[in-house]
Amino acid sequence: MRAAMNTRRVIQACTAVVLVPLAEQVLRAGQVHLVRIPEEHANGLLAIAFPQLLEVDWTHHCLALVVLAGLLVTHGPAR
Repeated sequence: MRAAMNTRRVIQACTAVVLVPLAEQVLRAGQVHLVRIPEEHANGLLAIAFPQLLEVDWTHHCLALVVLAGLLVTHGPAR
């Protein structure tokens, strides 16, 4: 039972790691297309507090590594 709880939490964390940036992109698209904010000024929600998130690509690599680590924890390495 304990392993099932840990697996569930890891999957929930990985899901959040994937969905938060996706929601950020949807918000930025709404700012550009619905509110008509120029694309270079459409920051979404997280980028208002952390503008460096827009300028560097390492954030996508970090997100991918977190999801990969979560998958390895829940399913183990491939054999």
